[in-house]
Amino acid sequence: MELNNRKVIQSFRGDTKVKGSVIDKLIDSFKDVNGAKKESWYLLFIYRRSIINEIAALSDNEDVFKGANTVIVVFSKKGGVSNIIDTSFAIKNMIDVAVENGLDAYFSTDIASVFNDPAYENLAEVCGVKKGYVCIGSVSVGYALDYKLEDKFSGDVFSIIL
Repeated sequence: MELNNRKVIQSFRGDTKVKGSVIDKLIDSFKDVNGAKKESWYLLFIYRRSIINEIAALSDNEDVFKGANTVIVVFSKKGGVSNIIDTSFAIKNMIDVAVENGLDAYFSTDIASVFNDPAYENLAEVCGVKKGYVCIGSVSVGYALDYKLEDKFSGDVFSIIL
């Protein structure tokens, strides 16, 4: 794919599960993001379609996960901005590993409004997330059923010096 193109996921194939060995690689992608070796994130892996659908229904965007069978909701430890930065780098690592292993990945912040909403304050805890974390977003992974290529940059936003 060219520098100026990006693959925008419209939907995932719902009939194909992500292999456990690839999930292990996705988990490993979060290791050693910061030099202090202090994990500032919490990962919630959801494989059960009924749970994915129930959580999506709470969002303003019911298509937030694009029909993926595997969703990773990512939380960052409350506190410093460095925790969110570390978590963001870790998310990027996860997406790169997913793509390297033949998967497609879709990141969205839409679900954060659900997990961080006081009306659903117990949702994260019910899902096993430790106290003291804030939701950053979700990474849906799987095999794209439908996607389109779009221009990555809409204007003059970078320079290249050779």
